[in-house]
Amino acid sequence: MKYNTKQRQIVLELIKEFSDEHITAEALLSIINERKLDISRATLYRVLDSLVEEGILKKIIVDNKTSACFQLCDHLDHHHFHLICEKCGKLIHLDCEEVDELISHISMEHDFDVNASRVVLYGLCHDCKKSC
Repeated sequence: MKYNTKQRQIVLELIKEFSDEHITAEALLSIINERKLDISRATLYRVLDSLVEEGILKKIIVDNKTSACFQLCDHLDHHHFHLICEKCGKLIHLDCEEVDELISHISMEHDFDVNASRVVLYGLCHDCKKSC
């Protein structure tokens, strides 16, 4: 474990505050700046990398266009997919028992291990479907 610095504690508290969401480093930096917290961009990235390395955070990379998101590992007890709205770009965390069954089926029947944190389904979110 790394040193438990003030900056590290602040980043962990922010991640916990937004634990039901995927949050990017830029979104965290924006919150840090709004709240006038004493953490630089470089320090934030170092702390995030350290927390990922230690297994406290999961870094989720959806595609080459979207910024990586971070989430506490204890919120990732089972497999999940991500949904991206093609109209508004909204990223949705799909936490559903059927996903576990699909992952299990693919593993057993097709002898393939899926990295569920990188599985992305594209379509239209509820709000964008209503506006069409």
